[in-house]
Amino acid sequence: GLLQEKISFQQSHQGVKGKVHRTPLQSWQYVTEGNARGTRPAGELLADAERCVQAIRTSDPACIHKLVLERLDIVIRHVSGCYNRRVQILTEALFAGKLRLENDVRKQLERRMLDFMEHVKKERAFGHYECPCCKSRWGSGFTYQEMGQE
Repeated sequence: GLLQEKISFQQSHQGVKGKVHRTPLQSWQYVTEGNARGTRPAGELLADAERCVQAIRTSDPACIHKLVLERLDIVIRHVSGCYNRRVQILTEALFAGKLRLENDVRKQLERRMLDFMEHVKKERAFGHYECPCCKSRWGSGFTYQEMGQE
């Protein structure tokens, strides 16, 4: 992930009085009625990350910045689809100037944002239009490349 610090296996599995428990829940998971683990809905995870990105200030302690970075990691790795919203969240996080990021983490986030932008482009590139006068066709979306005439 984006965070470099990892909790050791011993720390994450050892509970009160040295008893070993199941792996703790991650912030993107929940426990179902049958004691199974599920992934929280994408909209909920994205709203959570968006709130964190909007609320962060440069004067906040480092632990708060790490928490926001963890939320961004969830947006990148554990949400499928929702590319436009993910681009919006990453854009705000990267360019608002409120989140303290190391250069390598910033570049990693920028690369992922560009990947998501490509998906947005593909999502919006649906359908074709045809000019009634000259019968030329072009695709809708970001690019209007002229297609071969029929």
